Amino acid sequence: IVSLFSYLKSQVSILDVVGRYVTLRPAGTYHKGSCPFHKETDASFTVSPDKQIFYCFGCQAGGDVIAFLSKVENCNQWDAAQLLISQYNIAIPASVSKEAAVMAEQARDRKSYFAVCSFVAQWAHEQLRLDARAKAYVAARAISNESVMRYQIGYLPGGSAAMTQLVKAAAKENILAKDLIATGFLFDSTTSLRSPFEYRILFPITDALGRHCAFGGRIFIESDTRAKYYNSRESEFFQKGKLLFGFDLAKKSMQEKKHVFLVEGYVDCVAMAQHGYPATVATLGTACTLDHLQQLSRFVEVVYVVYDGDAAGRKAMLRMAQLCWPVNLELRVVVLEGKEDPASFLSKGGDFALALDRAQDIFSFYVRSLVAQFEEKTLAQKMHAVDDIVDLIGKIPDMVKQEFLLQDASRAMRLPI
Repeated sequence: IVSLFSYLKSQVSILDVVGRYVTLRPAGTYHKGSCPFHKETDASFTVSPDKQIFYCFGCQAGGDVIAFLSKVENCNQWDAAQLLISQYNIAIPASVSKEAAVMAEQARDRKSYFAVCSFVAQWAHEQLRLDARAKAYVAARAISNESVMRYQIGYLPGGSAAMTQLVKAAAKENILAKDLIATGFLFDSTTSLRSPFEYRILFPITDALGRHCAFGGRIFIESDTRAKYYNSRESEFFQKGKLLFGFDLAKKSMQEKKHVFLVEGYVDCVAMAQHGYPATVATLGTACTLDHLQQLSRFVEVVYVVYDGDAAGRKAMLRMAQLCWPVNLELRVVVLEGKEDPASFLSKGGDFALALDRAQDIFSFYVRSLVAQFEEKTLAQKMHAVDDIVDLIGKIPDMVKQEFLLQDASRAMRLPI
């Protein structure tokens, strides 16, 4: 019996699939190009059309066409197989093993979930256009109509009448109330269906393939005392630590420019793109994770971290410095004056280009932040700061960079080199 994966590999050319992501040139029986999985100057990435495999002599990544698609799109191999079926319109014969049936069932569940989220995003987007208060808030945040359309920003009205209206509209698309409940968008209260997103501006969240999978909701009415932001609950289709807001929209610019701007909030992301920085993504109310950085490393060489200038933002940058050493990325910190966030900084006419010119290497930023006001610290605090710096620098694989940072830290702390 032919397995599903084997059948799929027989139906597509690995050169065709890889060629969508990598510029390949013939080299004897192989094709060569720059590896999409690590930073390099040599073309160490190879594809063998005869063997239907790829291999990188630089980072040792290798495998078949499904392994490649799984790695480059940051998804599991089942999702990669489904993506191949969809992209190449592959019909699965009955003779293929029962894996196809299992995969088909999983695909139906996945497709249903994404369809519900897509419908909600579209419906809420229409509601924003109809609500004067919501439109006024979006305008007050200097979000243009073009940005509203680009990010499909929406609004969920509140109350049982609005929820009834939503359910009726969903029914016309063959989406039942239980489907909306299953996604966590609605819940069944004692008297009626309600939503944790009521009276919130909605920012639809998509995965790396552009499929709607969750929402971020922000309060905007002054009397609203709930938490400022609320994100969809996590599920097998949505993990905050693995997704970045705006990633699918920024992907093309990231590939072209080889850099990305990483911000903290939805509005910050929208504002950056609106002001001419389309290669911008945002974390989903959580700290940046290793998964986030690994995902970005497949598209860019430099990450500009543009977090808020307040204490919490600086603390997040320091955490990222400790996290990023295993990832082949150059991280640089953009510090905004006046403890502004990117959206407020740009709306007030701040000179972002100047701030970008002053961007610091994240390790240098980390060192300088730890040794700030070093002379005023207690002996125990000084020892702790030194231990943290030495521990971080020791993890950097580049010995020359280690030496430079040790000298920088020594000078900052006025210690003998």
